Amino acid sequence: MIGGFKPNTQKKQIWSSEIVTQSRIEALQHAIEYEGSFMNSFTSGNKLFFHVLKPSETTNIETERPLYDQIVQQEAMELHKLKTLVESKGGVVTDINTDAITCYFADDKFPFDLIDDKNLDYYWDELKTVPKYKLEPNAKRVKYPKLVHYMRFDNYTLHTEPWEITPDVPASVQKTPL
Repeated sequence: MIGGFKPNTQKKQIWSSEIVTQSRIEALQHAIEYEGSFMNSFTSGNKLFFHVLKPSETTNIETERPLYDQIVQQEAMELHKLKTLVESKGGVVTDINTDAITCYFADDKFPFDLIDDKNLDYYWDELKTVPKYKLEPNAKRVKYPKLVHYMRFDNYTLHTEPWEITPDVPASVQKTPL
């Protein structure tokens, strides 16, 4: 398993809808079929419906979550590398998305070498067969940063206050165990 360094082995119960029907017999058959199932009735438009919910147990090991977390983490690292690369070439990053960066350069001069119309001269492999970055010139370009007024620039300092412990029972009484 990739990324499962500290798997959560505790089983968690989730509920899923099995059937919604107007037939009591059909709902009861489905409720009996699954151990621990739950049957609920409700009316809609003057009609009585029966809803059967069935339980199932799952853990994080049984899902694709560790693999998904690893992919998201790798994307964040690659995005940081791209941002650092753009800034090292004098670019100003105006927008960061999940897999793309919008930027501009001074005097609108593009400082990167291209291997064709859209791919930059950076590769995933040493044999230089798979290009790493590409241009999207038709994408909407943002010249000014968005939502800057939502950024926090102040520093948070944690101030801890001294604890004053007040005993519930006077010290003379505490000598005897309860």
